[in-house]
Amino acid sequence: MRRFTRRGFNALIAGAAVAGPLVRSAFATEPDFTLAVIPDPQYLPTSGAGCGAYSAVMNYVGNNLNLSVDGSALNIKAVVGVGDCVNTPNSGEGTTAATAWGLLDTAGIPWITPAGNHDIVPVSGNDLSTRNLASNFRTGGFFSFDQRAGKSYFGGGYGSYGDNYYIKLTIGSWHLLIMSLEYHPRSAVM
Repeated sequence: MRRFTRRGFNALIAGAAVAGPLVRSAFATEPDFTLAVIPDPQYLPTSGAGCGAYSAVMNYVGNNLNLSVDGSALNIKAVVGVGDCVNTPNSGEGTTAATAWGLLDTAGIPWITPAGNHDIVPVSGNDLSTRNLASNFRTGGFFSFDQRAGKSYFGGGYGSYGDNYYIKLTIGSWHLLIMSLEYHPRSAVM
């Protein structure tokens, strides 16, 4: 097992800074594209009069894949979540979240989202190091990687929890690898 150090990370960043302009010039002739980011949707209303807001966000993405902004099309190729699909784990909010993200599946839009701290049931108070994923992220749950495995863009998964996985996207000549890691990843995951 290879150890990843701060010095190694800094060397990686320095190498990327040197290679970056070369890579950008090589891809300059390709059209721009967008990866839509969905930050912390747990605060969207998931019940009552406003519960359609979560699905409205996903419908907006699907309905505006090529929306023109400042003279250029958005050209949305995928959606990346940052976690916290629900505010209260193992509640009815999970169904609302699954319905909303499922709209992207129906539209054929690739997506990935990790489990955030709101998608974890703490075993001991607020100590998230003793994690217990909400059922929608555990094996068999809507957000688990075993449910994503049938998608053409699915890359692979790690462990038995269901939240450590990656997707692979090819956009023009770009080959992207996007990872979803558990909240505060354990050493074995890293």
